[in-house]
Amino acid sequence: MDDYRRFVVEIPAPVALVAIVGGEPRVQAISALLAEQFGAPPAGLEGRRLADLFRPRAAERICRAFANALRDKASTRIGVARARGERVVRAEVEIRPLGDAALVIMTEASRYATTPEEGAGGAALALAQAEQNERRRVGRELHDSTAQLLVAAQLGLGALQRRLKLTGEARRIVTDVRRSIVAAQSEIRTFSFMLHPPSLRDGGLAKTLEDFGAGFGLRTGLEVTVEVGDGPWDLPEAAQMALFRVAQEALMNVYRHARAQKAAIRLFRDGGFVVLEVEDDGVGMQRLRHGKAPAEPLGVGVGGMLARMRQLGGSLTLDSHGTGLRVRARAPVPGELAQPERRGQPEVGPRVTPDAGAERGRISL
Repeated sequence: MDDYRRFVVEIPAPVALVAIVGGEPRVQAISALLAEQFGAPPAGLEGRRLADLFRPRAAERICRAFANALRDKASTRIGVARARGERVVRAEVEIRPLGDAALVIMTEASRYATTPEEGAGGAALALAQAEQNERRRVGRELHDSTAQLLVAAQLGLGALQRRLKLTGEARRIVTDVRRSIVAAQSEIRTFSFMLHPPSLRDGGLAKTLEDFGAGFGLRTGLEVTVEVGDGPWDLPEAAQMALFRVAQEALMNVYRHARAQKAAIRLFRDGGFVVLEVEDDGVGMQRLRHGKAPAEPLGVGVGGMLARMRQLGGSLTLDSHGTGLRVRARAPVPGELAQPERRGQPEVGPRVTPDAGAERGRISL
């Protein structure tokens, strides 16, 4: 153990030696580089509980991963987000077991600026915004670079097929490859559109939702309807953008997870609120069936939607039943009297009706 301590103290890498002491993982040695990430000298961190270095949710995940790594005698890696001063740090933590101890290596992936007033909601919002920025970048790269390379590959295969006058099995193989390239091009167009959607400034919130819903359905095969009630939509641009991002994230979750055939987007006024709903006819969310908040976090996507609504003084509700999930976001209109949320259904848009015996669960976040 002493050899490992000397190794950790001297190595120019973000690493700590952690061992079980008194029934819980504690820092035995820590490199100067990792200690600097926590804003403390190495001596001030030695002997501390591993859980003390992170916020409760991240600490629970890391300690569980630490215990699993020791039990399975296998390295593991997890990602966590943690606050440091006025920044939110996204970090990757790798745990490498060494008998009854482990090396914990933490690499900060990126940092997002926040203000102290934003608190935990601001941290989640900063992470969500950074995720959206990265999505836009990836969408542009897919469209401008990867798609063009596939076009070049398809043209090259066509030229090869004509020059060599392929027949039989060789011709069939080239044909199959060209079909695969066409399928890949279609997938790239879909994901590029999802990652880099229409601009809100071009036509306002209602038109942007209509254009996005139509394009999303066209590219994914999902039947998407968009119903817009009577305005006005007197919201600041930041609030309109927040609602659009909720719709975007909710639809992407439907596409990736819900195994749905249909989805409906609804925008309407409810007293002093503008309300956005996204509902699908998919498998629902098992963890919400009994109306209790799940013990595990719902993920960056839901956390980002919730943070956006909280920043506006609004709310987010997830309503799950046996044949779908409804996401409802409510944003207050500045200067108007906000009424309590109405439990009845708004008079707008087609409903995705659950089975009569389906379990339901509503979580207001």
